[in-house]
Amino acid sequence: MMSNMRLRKIFDQLTVGCGSPTCTNPHCRSNPSVHERYKNLDANGAAAAALRLYTDPSQSQSTIPTPPPIQSFPVSSSPPPTPTQSTTQLTTISTVTSSPAHTNLSVSSEAVKHPSFPSAAPYPLSASSPVTPFYAQPYSFEEMELLVAQCTSLNSMVSLIRKIGSIFSPECLSVSFISQSTDGWNDFPDVDLDNLQKTYNLLFSLNNPDVTSVLQNTQERTLTVLRSSFLPSPQMTRVIVILLENPQINEFERYSTLLGAACQCITRLPKDWQDVLGRYYKRRGSECCRRLVITLQEMISVSIEMREGKSVLYSSHITAAVHTLSIFYKFCHTSIVPVGMFFNELVSSNLSVSDDFDRFRHNQFTYSNYPFLLDCELKSRILQNFNGFEQYVTEQETSEIVFTTRGLARVGGRLRIMVSRETIIPETLRQLATCKPEDFKKELHIEFEDEDGIDHGGVKKEWFQLIISTIFNPVYGMFILNETTRNYWFNHASDALEDYKLIGILLGLAIYNGVILDIHFPQAVFKKLLGQDPCLEDLKETHNETYNSFMRLQKDPSILKDLELKFDASYFKFDQFAVHELKPNGSTIPVTPENLEEYIGLQVKWLLVDSIDTQFKAFYEGFRVVCSNMVFQFFRPDELELVICGNSELDMHELERSTKYDNGYSKSHSVIKNFWTIVHSLPPAMHHNLLAFCTGSDRCPVGGLSKLHPPFVIARNGTDSDLLPTASTCFNLLLLPPYRSLDKLREKLLQAIQNSTGFGLP
Repeated sequence: MMSNMRLRKIFDQLTVGCGSPTCTNPHCRSNPSVHERYKNLDANGAAAAALRLYTDPSQSQSTIPTPPPIQSFPVSSSPPPTPTQSTTQLTTISTVTSSPAHTNLSVSSEAVKHPSFPSAAPYPLSASSPVTPFYAQPYSFEEMELLVAQCTSLNSMVSLIRKIGSIFSPECLSVSFISQSTDGWNDFPDVDLDNLQKTYNLLFSLNNPDVTSVLQNTQERTLTVLRSSFLPSPQMTRVIVILLENPQINEFERYSTLLGAACQCITRLPKDWQDVLGRYYKRRGSECCRRLVITLQEMISVSIEMREGKSVLYSSHITAAVHTLSIFYKFCHTSIVPVGMFFNELVSSNLSVSDDFDRFRHNQFTYSNYPFLLDCELKSRILQNFNGFEQYVTEQETSEIVFTTRGLARVGGRLRIMVSRETIIPETLRQLATCKPEDFKKELHIEFEDEDGIDHGGVKKEWFQLIISTIFNPVYGMFILNETTRNYWFNHASDALEDYKLIGILLGLAIYNGVILDIHFPQAVFKKLLGQDPCLEDLKETHNETYNSFMRLQKDPSILKDLELKFDASYFKFDQFAVHELKPNGSTIPVTPENLEEYIGLQVKWLLVDSIDTQFKAFYEGFRVVCSNMVFQFFRPDELELVICGNSELDMHELERSTKYDNGYSKSHSVIKNFWTIVHSLPPAMHHNLLAFCTGSDRCPVGGLSKLHPPFVIARNGTDSDLLPTASTCFNLLLLPPYRSLDKLREKLLQAIQNSTGFGLP
């Protein structure tokens, strides 16, 4: 590798030069007195000359200019200090000319000093590698403008083409386009975007294919160097920013050679420097960040379409682009770049959950580490895959092999709960209190006393719903129903902390076991579960009248003088009036137009955080006992709500299209035609009743009714009779007798779905 790099270096010096106007090397293009035989070399001639120089011992050493010696500099694990100003015009930058091992060395302070540039920065080199320094002179736009004018007047772009090869080398780029109006280290990489964009605009305005081609080839070569050598992080970061401004990077023909290569260079930066890059683009603002996110997404999508999907998902330029997107997501996924712009439909539709999970198990690149790219349905499937694997591992670790009358059997691998319907809450609490954290990773198995139902899924669904309906009953006093929004909120006066913890455990168990719950929580709850702070808009779902009052105050602050508001909040607890001061001595501080926003912010914090702190902590503790970190990494608040609660909007036509038939029925059978005619004529409330009767839940899973698992099946059951339809919620199976008339089918179906409770078997 070392010999190949040296040969390439000789070739570059013959064709491009080192960039130093004072170079005296007779074999370097930058030398004004370069040997006549090298002035008009084509690529083949330059390659032959480079080979001759490489194999001639008397000439090989003279192909590289001799620099002053480089001193060592102590390695620091922390980011470089605030830049110091310097008037140095030439900067020495080290490159590696042999296979890069990973021993930390660094360059001298003189090697990286430049205006607004860190005075020193560590970078990895091989302890035994010879270091070959280059001289690089900072480029100025004025020089380029003058050179373009000269070349235009001479009607020859040869000098400009040579200059491009020098300017866009890594050595020169790392010290060029440095902004002189910088406030210091926090503005790094302090690229002079104005002159940089002027340079690109000037070059492309020439409409010269040779200039465009050499610019592309030079930048491709620069990226190749950056991917195979160890340039110090500050210089490498600067070069990456400059190359990402090249308009050619947006052309899909160059996605892999320019944009993909730039992303690979970004992945080679240390994490701290990737964060520097992310913060830099965040400062650049929405337009710049959106442009780059769109370009990255287009490269990923075009690559998948052109190379037929799955095989390209794990190619190096795509995985590097995905990682680069994650940097933008980390720093810019708020008002700068909408969250939806990070989603990629082609990735979601082509990703194999099982293949990606295998890669996760072998510590390889996996899309489960980049959930922002995936739709909620796919994330839910990935989560269920992880949960299933964890349940299997837990079962193997906690169960025992015992002798039974039927031979060897594995026991103790499930979380078994037996309760009666009459005392379901205290019995559930008592049994869950004895569980260890690892027990919640087991598959849940529910039994009701004096009922013969076998839990293949349907019994546990009803167990969840019975507990939910009991705890959310207003008589229980744990939650308060907002009559306008129909959402429940925590009762700050309740002290049923164990019951709040139970609800948290239930939410976690529902996620872990793939059960949809009929819970009507506002978005603020799911935000708080994911560690996010609720905001003023969240009051619209929890305290809508208070929200409307705040909106009026913001619109017309002049009405404050008539309200005489103070920085306090009044409330009732156990029928006793109480006052909470929103800030020290708040009861004596009047609310004015000047401090109105502070007042509203403190009220939001009181209503959604502080007033229910004790109750929510117990609730969160229960949820956290069950749920792994993956839940918190995977989902946004709206997605977490869908995973836990399902979707209340039912598309019965979608259900009809995805339904399977058995035991003599088909979609063309007269009974089936009558069945769907009746279903489509029912009001939405009855659709929920029908779904609950057949599946155990009145909501559809993420992705719609076509994603029911197992799929919905209608099977023929006996002959025409007065028997009612029956269902097996464990298997999403409706057993439907072949009623002779549509009216009889309607009567029996409605009677069945309106009067169904329990899991007794005949």
